[in-house]
Amino acid sequence: GRAEVERQQALLALDARVTQAAAALSAHRSHEHEQLAALREELASCVGAQRAHADRVTALEAEAELLTRQLGAMQDQRVRLERDKRLAASSQKFADAARISAELKALAAKLDKDEAMQKQLVAEAELARAAQVNDGGREADLQLELQSEQRELDGGLFKLLLEHQAALESVLPEVPEAHALLLRSEMRDNEAARAAMQAKWSWDARGEGVAVTNGPERAEGSAAYANGEDEGDQVEEDDGDDGDMSDEEEE
Repeated sequence: GRAEVERQQALLALDARVTQAAAALSAHRSHEHEQLAALREELASCVGAQRAHADRVTALEAEAELLTRQLGAMQDQRVRLERDKRLAASSQKFADAARISAELKALAAKLDKDEAMQKQLVAEAELARAAQVNDGGREADLQLELQSEQRELDGGLFKLLLEHQAALESVLPEVPEAHALLLRSEMRDNEAARAAMQAKWSWDARGEGVAVTNGPERAEGSAAYANGEDEGDQVEEDDGDDGDMSDEEEE
């Protein structure tokens, strides 16, 4: 009869609502992946660059430290050669003195070269460290931008989840028990997803920021306002009492 036709049309409408809500969720997730992909890729690249800079700093500093120790050993060697040269000269061992002079000359050239290399390594390490710090700042900016984008997207997703939940609840009484079990499983997943976002962003059950009160005084004031009381009325009543007291004193 007509009632059955209307019932079937209502069921079709409920099914269409569930299908539309599920499709909206799927489209949102696809859009989220596309919108955040570039940011996530840049963030991953920034993190990788920081690690590369950190590795380079470590390698350069280790090389500079090794060179510093070698320079110290060469300085000690030069002191010994200069002493040996003086002894050879004082003993008139001119051949030994000439040989030691040649060794000192070669050692001095190597010292100059290695000292320049050590300074270059230290400078390069400082540049790499500065680049690492710069990338660290960029990473922080990207994290904030990603968080902001994610929060906005999660806000849209939360509303879609609410609609999906409502659609499932509307069709639940009209389906066989076997189908109802599947719908209840979807609803539990839905509730878990919303609970995770509520905990993450401090949202209420509607996906909105939780209001922060200003303490008992604010709460009492709000209650008074809700009950229709007004501060002006209280002031006027106080003024009236003061007036009566003044009249009694005059009498």
